[in-house]
Amino acid sequence: MTTKPRRPTGLGPRGARLWKTVTAAHELDAGETELLVEAARTLDLIDQLREALDASELTVPGSTGQSRPNPLLSSLLGAQENLRRLVGALDLPEVVAERPPNRLEEMRVQRRERQREPSLRACCLG
Repeated sequence: MTTKPRRPTGLGPRGARLWKTVTAAHELDAGETELLVEAARTLDLIDQLREALDASELTVPGSTGQSRPNPLLSSLLGAQENLRRLVGALDLPEVVAERPPNRLEEMRVQRRERQREPSLRACCLG
């Protein structure tokens, strides 16, 4: 029997919920645990960036006074992309199911299922 990894300190509400959900349903190796730590922290960072963006404007003055996108927008988008990669690397169906289904995700699931099935060539033609 393996012991469940301890929840990292300093996680916010959504990061802690992600940690609890995943560790309750899955046994993780050391690499997966590190991915989960980063995913939980990234989820909390996304929440902080959203709060900061909600308290500010979508555009800010540029160096010559022109209007330009708030740098928090690109930080938020980058953190969201990082979270998608981390969750994808974990390859946990329950975590993926929390997001709305999309065509790309359906294709990934189908590919994983095909990889798990023994091929006709391997079992019967080889």
